[in-house]
Amino acid sequence: MLSNLLEFSGFDIIIRIFYVHFIELYVIMQYIVYVQFIELKRGIMMATVVSRVESYIKRLNRGTVFTFDTVFSWVGATQKDTVNHALKKLTESNEIVHVKKGVYVRPKMSRFGAIPVEPGKVVRVTAKNNGAYVYPYGTSVLNALGLSTQLSMSYTYVATSRIAPFKVNNVDINIHYSRALKRAEEAIKGISKEEKERVILLWISLEYLGEFESKKQLRNINNIFFALSTKAQEQLVMSFGRKLHWAKILFSI
Repeated sequence: MLSNLLEFSGFDIIIRIFYVHFIELYVIMQYIVYVQFIELKRGIMMATVVSRVESYIKRLNRGTVFTFDTVFSWVGATQKDTVNHALKKLTESNEIVHVKKGVYVRPKMSRFGAIPVEPGKVVRVTAKNNGAYVYPYGTSVLNALGLSTQLSMSYTYVATSRIAPFKVNNVDINIHYSRALKRAEEAIKGISKEEKERVILLWISLEYLGEFESKKQLRNINNIFFALSTKAQEQLVMSFGRKLHWAKILFSI
């Protein structure tokens, strides 16, 4: 009886050991299948995202500047790394060019290769991505209004929000922040987009020239001013504030 019991107990132990190892093996196999499924799913998702990113890029006209955020929103992906992978792949194939952090361009092509992007396009896209309005500054803004024929040797802008300087095509881009311009931008409204831009450019020109130089250019400045609508004239003068308080005497409306 005792020997039979011992034999039974030994057999029972072997069964139990086998059962434990079987469970361990089953769990391991299940984990392997799960990992393979996740990798397969990830691969399919990545391929889908890459395909959607490529589709988006091909819709763009050559010379178009765009941001990572724009692509990410359009694709509707949940993982930024996947979109980054797709953009890196397109960059390596020269379909797009990485201009600066988060900004790309689908370049225009010539027989010599990609044509360098216009810095102004990058500035405008960067400003929009930062929720800012940006305008040319210095001699560039004077050129835009016909107040100077001097060509600017640098890329300088003024914006309604702070934007860190950066480089485009190894050229420094400097963007100054102006709180006074931000207030003027908010105050000038109810006129067409085109006329508002001209009003803002005149505001910036006056600020850049200062009182003395503005008086020297009074005839040209008045020609620009009185070509504006009455409402635009009134809003410009009202937007001067303390920054351009001296400019009110230049105009009589």
